Amino acid sequence: MRTVAIMQPYWFPYLGYFQLATHVDTYVIYDRVEYTKRGWFNRNRILANGDSRTVTLPLARAKDDACVSERQLAVGFPANRHQILNVLQNSYRNAPHFKSTMTLVESTLVAAAFDPLINILWTSLIETIRHIGLNDVRLVRSSQVEGDRPSGRGVERVIKICEILGATRYVNPDGGRELYDQQIFNERGIDLQFLQPELVPYEQISGSAFVSRLSILDLLMHLGPEGTKAMCLLGTLTTR
Repeated sequence: MRTVAIMQPYWFPYLGYFQLATHVDTYVIYDRVEYTKRGWFNRNRILANGDSRTVTLPLARAKDDACVSERQLAVGFPANRHQILNVLQNSYRNAPHFKSTMTLVESTLVAAAFDPLINILWTSLIETIRHIGLNDVRLVRSSQVEGDRPSGRGVERVIKICEILGATRYVNPDGGRELYDQQIFNERGIDLQFLQPELVPYEQISGSAFVSRLSILDLLMHLGPEGTKAMCLLGTLTTR
């Protein structure tokens, strides 16, 4: 049985994103999908003074309907890069795994100048998975699977990708239960399942109430690669 999941590319996404990756054989990352404002493509939440704070990769202006692969980092990104690093340093300098996590972030930002957004998102995902030690996770870009043109839209596109990859099971995040019909997948020979993430609280440097659903960077700062890997292996597959 080959199991596939498909997700949009996010910048250092939260734990549930990586839990999904550990429950499938092939993790497809949409690199040709419409960019949406106020989404998580180029921003995420970190812990700052006991509360969440949003950190954003600045982008150059683009058409409203531009896809992620067409979006570019802002011209002034080299300066913005230092601002991002400073925010992380001020927020996590006392975290037990600060140094190794900052090295990870710096490695994904230092080479970026005016690159397409998709490049830095892809690099951050690959490097984070390598840093955590999720050696069995296989990431592929949707363009590698679909070729020059996407195969349909919505659920039809998902099923087409599964068929191209020879998948017999598709796993979607738990929040998408209302989007997909089990029968449609069954008619194409694909078992539809959902991942219920398991977001276990852990000790954060703030010492106040636990703040959940932060960037994976928060786990890495506090738990390091080994502890974060143990968290990534959690989660439960369910049917509708």
